[in-house]
Amino acid sequence: MVPLFGAVLTSLPENDRNLVSAWLRYSGLHLKEVNAKNWKDHSEGILFFSKSSPELAKELLEWSIEPLLCGNFDEQEKLNYYESGASLLWEESCRSVNSLPSYPPNLSYTNWAVYTANPIFDKHISTLLRSLGETVYVEGKFEHLLKRIQTSPIHLAILDWDSLGSSLPQCIERLKSIHKERQTLFLGLKDFDRDHLYRDLSLGISQISPSLFSGKDLLEVLARSLPVRKEREEENTRTSEFRRIKFEFQEKNLPMRYELTEEREKTVLENKEDTNVKNVRNLFRWLYGRSFEKKKII
Repeated sequence: MVPLFGAVLTSLPENDRNLVSAWLRYSGLHLKEVNAKNWKDHSEGILFFSKSSPELAKELLEWSIEPLLCGNFDEQEKLNYYESGASLLWEESCRSVNSLPSYPPNLSYTNWAVYTANPIFDKHISTLLRSLGETVYVEGKFEHLLKRIQTSPIHLAILDWDSLGSSLPQCIERLKSIHKERQTLFLGLKDFDRDHLYRDLSLGISQISPSLFSGKDLLEVLARSLPVRKEREEENTRTSEFRRIKFEFQEKNLPMRYELTEEREKTVLENKEDTNVKNVRNLFRWLYGRSFEKKKII
């Protein structure tokens, strides 16, 4: 199985960094400790950096190496990493290092196609999909999206309606025609503050994508919805019965009487796959609510 990342960029004290390194090795990863000057000399293993920077993250991505950020960063640093294209951030306490995932969950059976004409958003959304076991194709042009849907088994598509501009009416008609032959489900992106919103909606956008999302909302909605799979009909649960004393209080918060009650508690038992999905999902929490338009903090 291919790991979630090809490099680890840390911003951690030495002891914490050593703990993360040991956990990743225990998880089965082959690490190579490198720096910003010599990492290109190593062609195998997961690159492990003791220092990080947005410039290094961007350079790694240019070499098709997905970086994982480890450590605590302030908001401006996070924004810089976000704009560099880094998607994965583990910022938990090293006391819970076992929550750091190394591999994606099992592959689902669904294929995605994405067209937004926004490279930053495309990068983050495609990394999210792949990290949670989905197969995704990012298309650079609307025509390529149409061809992909017509020639491949695409089950779900993400389309930025605003990127279609003045050709929106014609694009809607073409999609309606394809929609009759292909059972592709569309999730639509729309800027609700954009001019001519009502006009665009009246053209029939909702006939193609029943739900519309802003860019900053869609990533979180998807993260909480993936991987695409049937819900289990019966949850793996454990029910326990116990007795508990319930107190009643007087004005000075002193107990004045009590009642012995019989209660039941239901606990949902997560399997390893569910736990891994939750841990992978947490790597994207720092992206929730972020606009995919570049914006500097003042």
